[in-house]
Amino acid sequence: MTAQEIDGLTAYERSVGAVPVAAADLRVGDVLVLIGGCHRVDRLTPYTGPQIGDGTFPPGTQVAHYGGDRQITLTAPTYRILPRPRTRRGTR
Repeated sequence: MTAQEIDGLTAYERSVGAVPVAAADLRVGDVLVLIGGCHRVDRLTPYTGPQIGDGTFPPGTQVAHYGGDRQITLTAPTYRILPRPRTRRGTR
């Protein structure tokens, strides 16, 4: 059994320390691990485009904007991000 079969991470995701996060929990400032690279989320907007496939997206589907003009519609239940910095208790 390979490491990818055990934890679901690719070798690249494992090498950068990626962790899974639910699409609904993605935040501005998170660093998405996509297509063999790391991309900081600049903003999140509601999906308002045409319906694709069977015509449905889950309620609350968002679009993550990164790298200036790039975007991804968050249709998967989870994505990989770099670990979020820990904050001290009582600070933001």
